[in-house]
Amino acid sequence: MKLITYMFLLVLSTVILGTADNVLPAPSPGPPRMAILEGYPQRIVDRIKTLRASLTSGPPIKMDRLFYLIQMSRRWIPGQTVTVAFRGGNLNLYQKIAAATTEWTSNANIKLDFGNVQSGEFRQWSLNDAVYSADIRISFDQNGYYSYIGTESIDSALVKCNEESMNFQGFDKSLPADWQGVVRHEFGHALGFEHEHQHPGAGCDFHWDDDGGYVVTTDQYGSFIPDAGGRRPGIYRMLEGPPNNWTKDMIDANLREFPPSATFAIGSFDKASIMEYYFPAYMFVAQEKSPCFLDHENSDLSTQDIVGLKHAYPYSQNAISQITSQRIDAIHSLSEIKTAIPAYKESSERIEELK
Repeated sequence: MKLITYMFLLVLSTVILGTADNVLPAPSPGPPRMAILEGYPQRIVDRIKTLRASLTSGPPIKMDRLFYLIQMSRRWIPGQTVTVAFRGGNLNLYQKIAAATTEWTSNANIKLDFGNVQSGEFRQWSLNDAVYSADIRISFDQNGYYSYIGTESIDSALVKCNEESMNFQGFDKSLPADWQGVVRHEFGHALGFEHEHQHPGAGCDFHWDDDGGYVVTTDQYGSFIPDAGGRRPGIYRMLEGPPNNWTKDMIDANLREFPPSATFAIGSFDKASIMEYYFPAYMFVAQEKSPCFLDHENSDLSTQDIVGLKHAYPYSQNAISQITSQRIDAIHSLSEIKTAIPAYKESSERIEELK
């Protein structure tokens, strides 16, 4: 499932039973295993595709314009308090997650409300909810790590009120070593930021297809690996196989470059962004020389992340008025493009209430 700027792929450590107080150690020596990558599951990809297909079935509109409108509609209002709720987990885990998000809220005019943190009474949501109990709803029992982008989490065309909007698989059992970076990344999405590697100016040279003459070869886990001649499988083959088992739609949704849009005008591609996650060198044509290759995982907000965050959620009243106006115009434009989609009407009404 922004899906800044994740689709900064997160490496999911092997989940072992334990408590959320424990942090998993680094992997023991042995044959490297294909990582489980962060990204939207198929059901979310299908919903997004259906919604965008509905939008494009209306009056003619260029994709970059549509993307701009969608991006603008996803922003929360500067100064807004965005509520967060949990399902599963325990108090210690809630405290850790809340603490890891302060890099976002301390650098911009946006607030995250987890409940009564001082007394340990964190907000909860359930599968029986008939209304959205919180703007962001966290679970730990779905596959992978992901988050809806910004206000998508309360968009009834995409997610029901009794469904998660963010997921951290296995965090309630044991925390992976990179858990803080994972949390910051997903909350970046929740505040409206997309994967950095999908930035129109990133130029990520993903190795999409098999090398010519590649002989299908797998490792002990069933994952596709280079053959005896050193020829590499492409990303499509690798990610369609174990352990990710993604469809082509999922691969494209999580890795393909976005169309040009004014929403990316805040800055150029930023390889240091918390929204740019580590990809192994073999996933790029130029491998270690790729402009998108990192030799480590980003775990903190970069300088450019903070610049973009302050731009999206400013303190200046003039800037707040301008951004709020742009957001309302975007929602209204989307509603005019496809008035039959109730989610945008609901979003528009909510914005009017929050003005």
